[in-house]
Amino acid sequence: MHRRVSAADPSGPARFPGRRHDFLAFKATEHHLNRNATDYLDDGIMASGRSGHMSTHDQTLEADYSIHLVAEVRLTPFAAFIFHPDQQVYTITQPDPKITHSFSAGPHLSFSPGEAAGLTPFGLSQPYRPQRHNRL
Repeated sequence: MHRRVSAADPSGPARFPGRRHDFLAFKATEHHLNRNATDYLDDGIMASGRSGHMSTHDQTLEADYSIHLVAEVRLTPFAAFIFHPDQQVYTITQPDPKITHSFSAGPHLSFSPGEAAGLTPFGLSQPYRPQRHNRL
């Protein structure tokens, strides 16, 4: 979802004065883990003498600001807030029920070889613009 800052081009992404190729994005995701997978992890926890259960779902809220540096390079700082984080990614010996939220932030640097080579974008990489039909 893009936040529209200017109504000058209603068919394009958000535009910022002097930064027409930058955009701001807000994302929300829900991950639902298969019960067989979480049962397998829970069995591994029990077999090692530890206790606790893995959460079967987590949700993430994220905000990104994509900065167009040059034609083929973007820098995107982000901040994400996670509910019910998957604790297998942490160095925790057993799931802790007191850990219900986590926060992450950082930069993402991306390079587009197609743009660098001057290739024409196609498919979903082009903004959608409804076709106008002339009536006779």
